[in-house]
Amino acid sequence: MQFSRHLDKGLWAAADKSLYAIYGVGFMFLVIRVLPKAELGVFVLVQNVFLVVSFLGLCLIHEIKDRGALVATAVYLELGFVVAAMPALWLLRKPFGEVLQSPEFAGLFYFVPLLFMAAFGKLLAVEIMRGLFRVRDIFWSDLSYFGLNLALIWGLTRAGRFGTARDQLSIQVISFAVSSVVSLALCWREVRWRWRPPREVVRRLFHFGKFLFGSGVNGQIYERTDVFLISAFVGPAEVGVYYSAKVFLRLFDMYRQAVGMLALPLFSRLKAESRTQDICTVFEKAIFFTQVALTAGTLVLFVGADVLYALFYADRYTGGESFLRGLSLIGLFLAWFVLSESVLASIGRPDKSFRVRVLATVLNVALNLWLIRWLGAYGAVVASVLATAFLAVLMTMQAKAEVQFTWHGIWKRRLDIANFLRLIMRRTRI
Repeated sequence: MQFSRHLDKGLWAAADKSLYAIYGVGFMFLVIRVLPKAELGVFVLVQNVFLVVSFLGLCLIHEIKDRGALVATAVYLELGFVVAAMPALWLLRKPFGEVLQSPEFAGLFYFVPLLFMAAFGKLLAVEIMRGLFRVRDIFWSDLSYFGLNLALIWGLTRAGRFGTARDQLSIQVISFAVSSVVSLALCWREVRWRWRPPREVVRRLFHFGKFLFGSGVNGQIYERTDVFLISAFVGPAEVGVYYSAKVFLRLFDMYRQAVGMLALPLFSRLKAESRTQDICTVFEKAIFFTQVALTAGTLVLFVGADVLYALFYADRYTGGESFLRGLSLIGLFLAWFVLSESVLASIGRPDKSFRVRVLATVLNVALNLWLIRWLGAYGAVVASVLATAFLAVLMTMQAKAEVQFTWHGIWKRRLDIANFLRLIMRRTRI
């Protein structure tokens, strides 16, 4: 199995993930550097609730040939979840705001359903594109969102009309709505619909999706616990400082999203074709290649924390440098659990990754509850690193039991790096 067969898609994936980096830099200069700490903290809280709701969303099984039944079932399940969850969240918005020490949170909660409605078309279209391996279209979909978002922020800033969490949330609603139209237009010919999908498709999607849904719940609790607990124990302003460091981890988010875009469909296809040895080979190569890149990224963030803060934030977020140094260590463990989880999902064993996720989430919540009380926001940093290390070890053990890769096999992949770089250089010249 050679990566060269997927190099073009890999280059489009790299281009797509570069958008996240560009957006992250623009967001630092145009939003984080402009908004007051408390306003940034409120924006982060509302955005995280939206992300929790939306990311529990569409779980498509791309091996189902009847795409009309597949899309219809996924949409019904997604909308059913939101219709059931949103009223409860709306009723709890004020008590939740009191717990988070943020009355402004309750006043801005109406943006959660607005964001979901605006983003739904994009979420659905990107899932269809991912299943069809249409990485180039995903790039244009993301460009429409990120580009418009930054353009609107810049324009309102120049007009002197940007400076609150409400302003940023309004911009996101508009950007998501436009991106949904663009995204659906890009894959409109691939959209199929059946008002009454067969029961077998519903059963398969629900059976497989319940593990992905459970993993999604755990993943969102795992990812968002720190922000909510920092707000509850320390306050929204400290959330702003913590987020100023966490936003640098978009470097790692780009990696996770690229794996979801490329590795999961690739492993699924190899599994469907019964190419077990190729799964092992691709896994070993991907682990070694990406571990080298992620280690380099970790060093840049750890060593350059002071320089990065001076460059992006000036003196607005004093103390955030130590948060960044600690959070950067997550990069040392990321490749192991992300790729292992992708393998388990692709070979039909999401139950294994689900159990590991549950254990890691319980540990992460417990560590955050204990350490934030003791160390403040830095406790969330320590909890994140320890929980990620735990997750990486357990997920890799589960993947090894299924794929049976070897440590020697991973180490010898260092010989492939030179060949891979030469191939990229040759393709680039062309």
